[in-house]
This record gives sequence, structure tokens and C-alpha cells, in this order.
Amino acid sequence: MGLKKVSEKVYYLEKDDEKGFSIIGFVMGEVFSLMVDAGANPKHTQEFMSELKAAKLPEPIFTVLTHHHWEHSFGLSSLETISVACKECTKRLEELAEVTWNQATLQEVAKKNYFTPTFLELIEKAYPDLSEIEVFAPDITFEGEMTMDLGGCKAIIKHIPSSHTRDCVVVYIPEEKLVFLGDASKQAYIGKNRADDEDELLALQKYIRNLDAKTFISSHDGMITKEALLTELAERIVAFR
Repeated sequence: MGLKKVSEKVYYLEKDDEKGFSIIGFVMGEVFSLMVDAGANPKHTQEFMSELKAAKLPEPIFTVLTHHHWEHSFGLSSLETISVACKECTKRLEELAEVTWNQATLQEVAKKNYFTPTFLELIEKAYPDLSEIEVFAPDITFEGEMTMDLGGCKAIIKHIPSSHTRDCVVVYIPEEKLVFLGDASKQAYIGKNRADDEDELLALQKYIRNLDAKTFISSHDGMITKEALLTELAERIVAFR
């Protein structure tokens, strides 16, 4: 993993497929900076902070969560930023924050589709001592959409339709024509299987088509063009016909 520069304002820590760690994004404004997602565990999060320091970039003031899944949110416990999430994400993290983590409760949480069987193994690698898991609920909760003026650029944070999970949020930077997509374009995990919801796919396709953006950053795939993303969604929609 390493810190990848997209522009003068946008960077991201690359994914680590072996560990199941997703991308952590960074947007630097003239006044405030924010990170997109909190990382999978404190070590992952601190690696991101170390990369920022090495690149002489400012520490983020805000953390925006794209959804509640562990590799995007469990690192929140090691951050001193102001965290932001949509209402549905906050609800799920509040539920997970009540869990006393051990092997039995991990299995119970998995049965409620918070984790897939594959991710269970990765969580156990990330947390050899499950009792060290600390889930924090965000500081700020929004519904629908909110805009943050970072100074010289804005971050439009929007709760959007997605097959993946009902609390998917994207972070759109209009000045850069760029979107941190999180896992919004991904399928849902149902046990060991993956599935799409046609209505959610169609709504997501419409949203992306109408967005004035050229580049999308997917949390597990990296950078993708708008054209390539729309082609991928269209192919999955055709499967329902």
C-alpha cells in the first residue's frame, strides 16, 4: 500500500486485498481537510496518517464514512477527527458499538449480514484479540445530503441508492469532477453469494449519469472513469432482462 496522488487536492491510500483493507481517501481544502472512511483497524488508520505526514500533508479535520462495513469504519476509534455519516450508517454503528466482541458475538453479527464468511476470516486476522474491537458511532449524522466547504473546494456528501447496503454514501468534489464512490457500485453479499437489486441499480445508474464527474474512486477497485462505470452497471442491469 502507498499514498497515491490524484491531484493537488485529492489523494488516497491504496487498498490491501490480502488484508481486505479498502481505500482511505483524502481531500485537502485551503481551510479544512477530510478523510474518506476511517480504515479497518487502528494500525490501518495510523498507516494512513503516517503517509500523510511523510507527504507533508495536513491531518484531516473530518472523517466521512461511506458506510458501516468494518473495513471502512472500525478504525474510527483511533481518530480525533469529527466523524460524519448518514442516518442509516449511524444506526448500524450504534448497534455494533453495543456488542461485546468475542468469537460467539462475531458469528451472531455475521448472521445478521453485517459480515460475509470471507470477511470473518479477515476480521480475525486484523483483530487477533477480538476484544480489542471498538466501534464508534459518528459525531455528526445527516439525512439525504450535506455540503462541506473546505476552502477552495466543496465536498458534497450524499446518501445514494445501492445494492451493496442501504447506507451507502458518496463524496463528490465538484471542482475536481471526482467522486469517492465507497462500495456503492458493488453487489450485496448474501451469505457466500452476491446479488443485485434492479431498482437500486437503475437509480444508481441515473444518479451517476447525471453527475458532472469524470473520475470515480471505488474503495476496492481504485480509479474508474465515468464511462467504464456506466458500462459495468448497464451490463448488470441487462442481466435482469
